[in-house]
Amino acid sequence: MQLLERTTPVAHRNPPLLPRLQERFEQKFMAHWQSHWGGKPILHGSNPGPNSIRLDGNDYLGIARLSATLEVVRGCDAERVRLHANTRRLRASLLDMGCPIYQGSQQIIALETGTEPATMVLRDELEAHQIFGAIFCAPATSRNRAMVRLTLNAGLTPAEMDRIEHTVRTLLPVLKPWDWPIARRARTEQV
Repeated sequence: MQLLERTTPVAHRNPPLLPRLQERFEQKFMAHWQSHWGGKPILHGSNPGPNSIRLDGNDYLGIARLSATLEVVRGCDAERVRLHANTRRLRASLLDMGCPIYQGSQQIIALETGTEPATMVLRDELEAHQIFGAIFCAPATSRNRAMVRLTLNAGLTPAEMDRIEHTVRTLLPVLKPWDWPIARRARTEQV
C-alpha cells in the first residue's frame, strides 16, 4: 500500500474540519511530519525511494487512526445536532424543576450539591434508577463544592431522556436542590 501527499485539492464529500481542529492538526501533525519526515511522501510496505520515507508500523497505524478519526468528525453532523438538542432539553428541564445548573451550556451537566455526603446521596439515588454520573469531591473541586456530573451523548433516545427527567422530578423531595449551597449563593447574589 502506498500513501502519497496529494498535490491537487480534492473535493470533500463532507464539510471541512472545524477551524480549531484544522489548526490543531496543522500544529501537531504537520509540524511533526515536517520535522521528522521532511514533508516527504509517505510509503508503507515498500522500500522508500530517494524522495520518500518509510514508516514503521506504529507510525502507519497512527496516521491511519488519525485519518479515520477525521472522517468520523467530518461525518457526524446529525449526531452533533442530536447532542445539542439533548443538552438543551435536559438543561431546560432541570432548570424548570429548580435544579441549580448555572454553569455551562455543554453536554456535561454539573449537579453541585456542595458537601460530600450530599453528593454521595445524589449519586446513590441516581444509580438506584440506573442513571450514572461522575462524582467529584475535594481535592478535585473546592471544599464544599462537590458534585455529580452527568454527561449526555447523541445516542440518548427520547424515552431515555424522559426517564432521566422523570427520575429527577421524582427525587426532588429527597434531594432538595433548592437547598444546595450553589442555589443559596445564587439567591444571595440576586438580592
